[in-house]
Amino acid sequence: MSECAQIVAVLKRSLKARGTTYRDLARSVGLSEASIKRIFAEETFSLTRLEQICTALGLSIAEVARMAAQHATPGGQQLTIE
Repeated sequence: MSECAQIVAVLKRSLKARGTTYRDLARSVGLSEASIKRIFAEETFSLTRLEQICTALGLSIAEVARMAAQHATPGGQQLTIE
């Protein structure tokens, strides 16, 4: 699973855990529900939009990245100094 997909999965789990719908999130960030659904489906978040979504969920980008890393599958690609 790509890192983008992992971040989206964390955001979806966070929405579900909080009982927040796409409609609720759309209102919080000033978008339509259709736009929220599209950016989640296409995984097309700008950093600004990601920050807005995280803020609406009471999370930081760093927390979301940390949660995504914890759910990453072992054996994923990792860059080395070489």
